[in-house]
Amino acid sequence: MEEVVEIFNKHLGTDYEASFLPPFLRKLLSLFMTDLREVGKINYQFETEYVMSYDKFKNHFPEFAVTPYEEEIKEMIACFKSQN
Repeated sequence: MEEVVEIFNKHLGTDYEASFLPPFLRKLLSLFMTDLREVGKINYQFETEYVMSYDKFKNHFPEFAVTPYEEEIKEMIACFKSQN
């Protein structure tokens, strides 16, 4: 997570930090914040380990190419900036 934040900061010229809410606080705040309530519904994806087979994926999508984080984040930021 820190690596991704560093990349965003580098390309945006910012100095943001990422932090996480403890589960009890997230549940409490979700009573008042609908967006946070939605996070609770998908949070299992980050709390439960699951294993994916890259070989199966590659067999199904042979033309798929992996893009490095930095390259894709830079492209995404440029796209968002061009829409304003």
